Amino acid sequence: MKLMVRTAALFAAAILMVAIFATIRATAGSTYPSSSQQALKELRRSASLGAHWSDFGIGSSVRARIHTVKASGGESTEVQIKELTARSNEEVTISLFDGEHREDLLDQHYPLDIPGFAESNATRLADDSAMVAGKLRRAEVYKFTRTDKILYETRTIEWTFWLVPGVPEGEARRVTQETSTDPNNGDTDDVKLTDLDVPFVVGRKTLHCYCRDSEDKYIDGRVEHGRICYNSSVPGGVVKKDARITENGKETSRQDYVVVDYHVER
Repeated sequence: MKLMVRTAALFAAAILMVAIFATIRATAGSTYPSSSQQALKELRRSASLGAHWSDFGIGSSVRARIHTVKASGGESTEVQIKELTARSNEEVTISLFDGEHREDLLDQHYPLDIPGFAESNATRLADDSAMVAGKLRRAEVYKFTRTDKILYETRTIEWTFWLVPGVPEGEARRVTQETSTDPNNGDTDDVKLTDLDVPFVVGRKTLHCYCRDSEDKYIDGRVEHGRICYNSSVPGGVVKKDARITENGKETSRQDYVVVDYHVER
């Protein structure tokens, strides 16, 4: 998925680098706007990189197992810890650690607000429909546009949102299209809310998640297919994610990320 900073690109880069005594049913989302207008109003915060960390306190963390396979012959499994180590009104700081040796890898600064997604910047398009968990829903469609000069090229990104009441973040679908004056750059990322109640067991808890599937097509022939499942009780929201990259139809790498435990501070 992409935002003002392109999360699909970040995730694509990462793929190459890289208790409770009874089972409980946890809530499978963070916010469920009651109208498309409410979803639009909240979009600048709900679509931010820090949104899934915003309700957690410093010290909240998640530990995940990451298995990566590359067509070139490499295969590896690692454990990674993400911990919320600082926050302000504008952003949260997420520190990444090697889960086996507790080595500090890097700090990531996630904004809690995307001013470009303010309601006043939205262009209303014709209403449409979106399929969510096998049900066709009426959607209000809005577009945001941003153009940047980067060295000798100009890049334009258009984000189109299909907003539906009663679903997580009110977001049923998002298409992000990037074009450039450099003919070698550009891609289209299509993310759809496909499932609303997918159970995953983490420790002794059963978390019921909502999942988004994505397809990101690049001009150079690469295609990234992804699936991310979320639950609001987990710091960062992500419970499981899978990614697979192909180049001209041939798989070059795939990655499986699954949370094994987490800790919450409020």
